[in-house]
Amino acid sequence: MTKIDLILKTPLFANNNFRDSLQVFIESQLTDVYNKKIDLKNIDAFLIFNTSYNLQDEISIAVRNAKVYIDFSHNAGDKILQNLIFLFLLYSLEKYPDNESWIDFLRENDDVKSKIIQNGITDVWLKLQSNLILNDLHNEIKNFENSFDDLPF
Repeated sequence: MTKIDLILKTPLFANNNFRDSLQVFIESQLTDVYNKKIDLKNIDAFLIFNTSYNLQDEISIAVRNAKVYIDFSHNAGDKILQNLIFLFLLYSLEKYPDNESWIDFLRENDDVKSKIIQNGITDVWLKLQSNLILNDLHNEIKNFENSFDDLPF
């Protein structure tokens, strides 16, 4: 079974109100971690990525914890699945901002939803990575003369 199939089998796609519960739960978990109010609809990429441009461990932990507190059935040991669910949640909040559009999406057949999940996760990932790279390109080097490693030759 693919990760997309696993995502489709989660309660996220069985109950239209579950997405809101998952959003609130993850925002609460991340707010506790960062001691800063987190809004997934406007989350700063710098909060969710580490310096290697990977999702912070706190992301998968927040999704994993949802299993216990809001009965979000999924493989709680699968960090990749949790990160993919998080990325799709971000996409769904942007693409389907209101309950009516979310319900319309849920009514689609699984083939359509699978394609949207795949494309949505890819779109969010690329957009977030692009924002980080653009920031790196436009940040000033603070200590220019010591910012380059000596060449080994």
